[in-house]
Amino acid sequence: MKTLMMVLVGACLVSARAQDSAKTHDLTRKFKPVQGHKTVHSKTESMKMSVKAGGQQVMAMDDVKSSVAEEEILKVEGGRVVEGRWSVSKAVKTSAGQPVPLGVQGKVLLVSSEKGKPQAFKFEDGGAVADGDHEMVEEIVGKTKGDEADGKPTFEKLVVPKTPVKAGETWSPEIKSLAAAMFPEMADAVDAEKSKVVITLKSVETRAGADYGRIDGVMELWITQ
Repeated sequence: MKTLMMVLVGACLVSARAQDSAKTHDLTRKFKPVQGHKTVHSKTESMKMSVKAGGQQVMAMDDVKSSVAEEEILKVEGGRVVEGRWSVSKAVKTSAGQPVPLGVQGKVLLVSSEKGKPQAFKFEDGGAVADGDHEMVEEIVGKTKGDEADGKPTFEKLVVPKTPVKAGETWSPEIKSLAAAMFPEMADAVDAEKSKVVITLKSVETRAGADYGRIDGVMELWITQ
């Protein structure tokens, strides 16, 4: 039996809504979709991972993913977005200091999200999304708003606090659920007593009239194999 410790550091932007004069912010992304509405989504995720075994570092990783995409809501049913058009102007992964544009950059995605079914993606020009780009597409588009097609909570719903927070405030999501969403194949091996995750609302900024919060997180996962 061996024990591994993984350290991950990440940062991303989430929607924020001011709640009161004390400047607390609701990060739960509640919204009412409107057909024809357009929103620009900008996301940067930085992940640093260090794996140690027997006190020695056996693996290190430093990856950055960046994307910018404009979402246009094409069809709404029952308060849910069921058809959307995403114009991806940027989709880049940086590994070992080298930026690599992904196949979805400069493309227009059509996304369908029927209730009870997984989301479906295709390019507006009729082409199929390559297997290697599916992960980035899912990160750009996210799960269906207002409905989890596979019955599981989205990553963003797991990391944001359930109550409003102030800039500089920290919180700790439930470690087992978060680990299962990120590393499903290792979830059962996570030692919840030793592992921890701390997330901080670093700042809130306004873009095109909407408020966004920058959240930074550090996760330590102890895994026994």
